[in-house]
Amino acid sequence: MDLKDLFIIENGDLISINGILNIPSGITKLEHYCFRDCNFIKEINIPATCVNIYQCAFEELDSVLSYNVDKDNPKYTSYDGCIYSKDKKKFIKYPRGREQKTFYFNDEVEIIGSYAMDDAQLENVSIGKSVKTMEAYSFGHYQRGSKIQKIYIPKNV
Repeated sequence: MDLKDLFIIENGDLISINGILNIPSGITKLEHYCFRDCNFIKEINIPATCVNIYQCAFEELDSVLSYNVDKDNPKYTSYDGCIYSKDKKKFIKYPRGREQKTFYFNDEVEIIGSYAMDDAQLENVSIGKSVKTMEAYSFGHYQRGSKIQKIYIPKNV
């Protein structure tokens, strides 16, 4: 069996099929590297019950194209496949496997979280004027680096 055809059933619930991982409802926390090297995962669906995502929970997931957060999640939301805090003031994670050239942070984002853009397959990133904080390793880890070639930062950041 090829890993792209992998499916997982737990307690009668479909957890994963064809690269789509549905984190079961009831999971409240995703700790560091909890999906390490699971490179068959293309899409991750996060339930409303998951209210604690550690900064490195999605590290080394080279194939993820999209994160989707349940609309009823009280702490997180997703937009265009990326994870944000519910109020969209903190950008939490960009999908590493997505291939696009440029990414623009919208004007709502004030904080770019740790490891948020780690290994993003981008050439250019433009930071909005509302950004006030870039946390440690926002754009890459010292051992893995980043593929980003240019980061445009307004004077007020």
